[in-house]
Amino acid sequence: MRKKTNLKFLGMVLCIILVTILFAFQSCKRDRSSADQPVSLGISTEDSSPSWSPDGTKIAFNSDKDEQNSDIYIMNVDGSNPTRLTDNPADDGDPSWSPDGDRVVFHSNRDGNWEVYTMNADGSDQARLTNEPANDLGPSWSPDGTRILFGSNRDGNWEIYTMNVDGSNQTRLTENTTDVGAPSWSPDGTKIAFTSDRDGNPEVYVMNEDGSDQIRLTFNSDRDQRPSWSPDGQKIAFASNRDGNWEIYTMNADGSDQTRLTNEPARDRWACWSPDGRRIVFESDRNFDMEVYVMEADGSNPVNLTNNAPVNEAFGLVPLPRSALDLDEIPYRIVFESYRETEGKENWEICLIDADGSNLINLTNTPEIDEVYPHASPDGRRVCFEAIEGEEKESRSRNVYTMNIDGTDRVKIAENAFQPCWSPDGKYIAYAPGEYPRFDPRPWANKGLEIYDLETSQARRHPNEKIDQNFCICWSPDGKWFVAARRGLIRAFKADDETMMVLSTPGCRPDISPNGKRIAWNGDDWNINIGTLDFDSPQSSVTDHRMVVACERDFWVFHVDWSPDGNYLTFSYAPGDGRPLQRFPAPGSNICICDLRTGKWTQVTIDGKHNKSPDWVPVQAQ
Repeated sequence: MRKKTNLKFLGMVLCIILVTILFAFQSCKRDRSSADQPVSLGISTEDSSPSWSPDGTKIAFNSDKDEQNSDIYIMNVDGSNPTRLTDNPADDGDPSWSPDGDRVVFHSNRDGNWEVYTMNADGSDQARLTNEPANDLGPSWSPDGTRILFGSNRDGNWEIYTMNVDGSNQTRLTENTTDVGAPSWSPDGTKIAFTSDRDGNPEVYVMNEDGSDQIRLTFNSDRDQRPSWSPDGQKIAFASNRDGNWEIYTMNADGSDQTRLTNEPARDRWACWSPDGRRIVFESDRNFDMEVYVMEADGSNPVNLTNNAPVNEAFGLVPLPRSALDLDEIPYRIVFESYRETEGKENWEICLIDADGSNLINLTNTPEIDEVYPHASPDGRRVCFEAIEGEEKESRSRNVYTMNIDGTDRVKIAENAFQPCWSPDGKYIAYAPGEYPRFDPRPWANKGLEIYDLETSQARRHPNEKIDQNFCICWSPDGKWFVAARRGLIRAFKADDETMMVLSTPGCRPDISPNGKRIAWNGDDWNINIGTLDFDSPQSSVTDHRMVVACERDFWVFHVDWSPDGNYLTFSYAPGDGRPLQRFPAPGSNICICDLRTGKWTQVTIDGKHNKSPDWVPVQAQ
């Protein structure tokens, strides 16, 4: 069957890390055992990154509708007559029209890394403009047609550059210690709107065309990104998750009158105004797969322009009865966090069950301490976990411990530390030190990585000091790599040097399969995906994406973990009013198992006591 890419996430990618990043999705054919090849439950076509033509008659966008990679298409503004412009084994994305409508600028990894290209509006005369060993992405044509904006990490961090339309005179406009990206030219060419996290989180800024006079326009604790100017230059559309999920907003060009236009439980992003300013085209996965929509400039009358078959026709969106899986045949146990009563007081405890949900044991039994985020050692004899200790806010701390699988011999190995995980040989535990000396409940409030030697009781600092805000750290089975989530992206970094890169799959909560060939992750809060993992390619990539679990929009699925034999996934499943984070309440959450050979999944706990963060114990249940 056709493989699926995830370039639908380009808008989120370009903005979340404030760089216009796209990812490599190189096809990789491998011989796989039945245990390593899951059933295909459904594939959605992904249409994203829309851009309106200057005459208002066409929309350019990315799609994987015809191949296993993303190409650039154009269609009429009513969605009719989609026409493919690029056709090569690599990925092409983020199209932007020239002011006269004759050419399109885009980026592509066809030559091994991401570079900026142009072509005629019919797809002919494709020409490369940049030629750097780094990545050049997110191009945008100036209103007068003489220059092109783009993002690049050629000087270390991501900055905004401009060049002539023939690729000459490449000039850096911004110079920051943090990343900036997603640039958008004002209609008169005098201003550039962009995204930056220089003040702690992604916000929208504006500057003069030469990079001077940079001014912040949005101020909130969540993410505001991917700005787009209205044709009259009076307003800016942007995406924000300030109200809990990604929606389209507008504001005046000075940042005032910020108004929400969309109101969906899905993700609405990548806004682009029509030339007359009356409508906005955007991408949304409100139909489960990513589609291109158009709406009036006030947010009314949204219309799906691409209308691909929804994914939910192929999936069972609710767990099957427990009898649907042969749970008794699974020879492993599961350790997880749970909020339940201990000695008359409710708190977070670490529990252990057999794969069929039986023989529940509370391993910690500490009513005054919250224990979360358990991970079993490779031999199944011990568990590492986080403990939140201290009653008062001023004295509260988060520390990393280990204990025997029966809860005895509890040993503290690190203070003010997060996200512990075992090395594949069981000799070390990696964890993320806290970013601040004070207690911070957010699981990503960490900076750096330390590796604790269980034999010597000494910790060493990972050489890459740029590692920060990691979530769900996972050590590869060969011991050479780590993967972790950061701001909606999955990063890979080597265990012994400063090499770090973004994997070609936006998402969260990654886990590597026992044979090291595949990776599982949350594409969003309603689905779990797996793909082929290749650390050996020039840019580590994830290909052959498959969605293996999906749920209804008023539920969550999260915290995925591979079984030791690679046949099963365990994960959490909760009503949507819970929080899929460690130590945050998730009433009704239960532990589930999915059989990758059949695609069936079921709940193995049924008490709903905030059961989350499951991890397989690689020993046979007695």
